[in-house]
Amino acid sequence: FQAEDGIRDRSPSRGLGDVYKRQAYAGPSGIVVADASGVNPRVLPGTAGARQPEWASADTRIVYLTTAGIFSVPVGGGTAKRLAAGQIANIDVSPSGGRVLYQLRASSGRSDILVVGVSGAGRRRVTRTPLVDEIQPTWRTATQIAFVKRAPKFVIYTMALRGGVQSRITSSTLNCQQPAFSPSGGRLACVTRVTATRSVVRVMTARGTSARVLAIGSPLPLEPTWASETTVAYTTN
Repeated sequence: FQAEDGIRDRSPSRGLGDVYKRQAYAGPSGIVVADASGVNPRVLPGTAGARQPEWASADTRIVYLTTAGIFSVPVGGGTAKRLAAGQIANIDVSPSGGRVLYQLRASSGRSDILVVGVSGAGRRRVTRTPLVDEIQPTWRTATQIAFVKRAPKFVIYTMALRGGVQSRITSSTLNCQQPAFSPSGGRLACVTRVTATRSVVRVMTARGTSARVLAIGSPLPLEPTWASETTVAYTTN
């Protein structure tokens, strides 16, 4: 995890499928699919070097990121298909599993957010704000997304997938990044890096109110996601 440029490196990933009956994560030999408890793991062939696996298409495919771009591969095995290329830092699959949000770096060094279907069709740019980095995209609902800006601290914004007005969710005093919404879209979890060796996970309403810090034993919890409407999962280093 690199807070200075907003890159998320999920190893293992937050991938959870079949209503949290299975998990997917990036291992040394490729993407590993296992039961939710971690048993019966198997490596998807041809996925060495993959990262940030996400479940897609009714949990029948895994979308993942490599240095060559975004790819989609059947969970049962098969040929991977490239969905997008370029300097891509983060991906997130829609609640329905049909579309992928991603952060694309331009030659200028700034980042925008784009969307593409898991078939590779329908690619388009979502954000178009000159001279502003919009990073760490995630879905709030099927029609609304969220992302992070640095101003100069990390602040979470939301906007409609079709574009339009960007609305701030979190205060700059919270310095929140790595946004993740609960399955209903009604609650938000995010991370604040306190020091180089300590982070905290915050939870709040989707409007950014009633923020509180979760009591977590690990000094460096990262990549929050929701295992249910009332349970937050996370990774550590």
